[in-house]
Amino acid sequence: MTKKDATVLIPESQLIDDLAPHWKKRFVKATQIMQDRFSENLNWNDIADECAISPSHFHYMFKLVFGESPVKYLRRMRLKQAVYSLSLEKKAVTDIALETGFSSSQALAKALKRDLGLSASEIRRSNQLKDAELWDQIMLKLGQPTENETSLEKAMCKDMQFELVSLPERHYFTSKQQGHNLEKIFEIWFQITPKDISHGVSIYQWDAAISPVSQPFYVGYECPAHSANKSLPASHYLCTKVRIDSGTAYAAAWDALYSHLLEQDLEADYEAEVMELMSNLRDYESREMEVTLYLPVKVKD
Repeated sequence: MTKKDATVLIPESQLIDDLAPHWKKRFVKATQIMQDRFSENLNWNDIADECAISPSHFHYMFKLVFGESPVKYLRRMRLKQAVYSLSLEKKAVTDIALETGFSSSQALAKALKRDLGLSASEIRRSNQLKDAELWDQIMLKLGQPTENETSLEKAMCKDMQFELVSLPERHYFTSKQQGHNLEKIFEIWFQITPKDISHGVSIYQWDAAISPVSQPFYVGYECPAHSANKSLPASHYLCTKVRIDSGTAYAAAWDALYSHLLEQDLEADYEAEVMELMSNLRDYESREMEVTLYLPVKVKD
């Protein structure tokens, strides 16, 4: 798949794309502040000041563009990170609360109950795809709201392109890790990858998608066979390329890929490993990433 085939699943980009340049610049700055500094003691008055607009006008215009107030947007950013941490890490709830901008574990618990109707322990038990229906509900509530009963990330998936490909045997240098999450992927990849390589790979068994905390995954880069410590046999894959900046978009993309698998009457190959190719990691900015998802399938002769 070529670069032009990547489907953008970043709601903020779609919502502000047609705005006048000065408003677009302000809202890009505002959302980046809230996404990058959600753990700080921010409030929307401070953000309005940094974006050179009066607080009352900022509040009105933000809600008009995004369909939610800046207060709710910032709380949703904090909740998203808290939910990912609860699902994928074994940190204490108090530590997660403080790292995601909540004053205490009690404040996080109150926000989880109010916005998701769940406790921290219930989210941890869901452990992503162990309870797929519950996880889908969480992702919908944490996604960019729309007038319909879905998230904008999920609605944007209608534009995704899918391709059935056959790949030859491939070779990788990887590091084996526990707990499949984006921050760890970046950290390990930069530690082990030569500076002249910009693409990364994440490889894992189907079980790791079902239980990401307890199952291992491999992160690394493609290399010649003589330098590899992990190889993948020639396989068929159903794949799609997306540009994302959040776990809600990531989950929506995987849901769309699985749905396409069912619609095309394809059979998953559970013996093969799932693969994600991440493009231009050294140009990673503003939390955006281009990734190609590869789902192994059996192709009938």
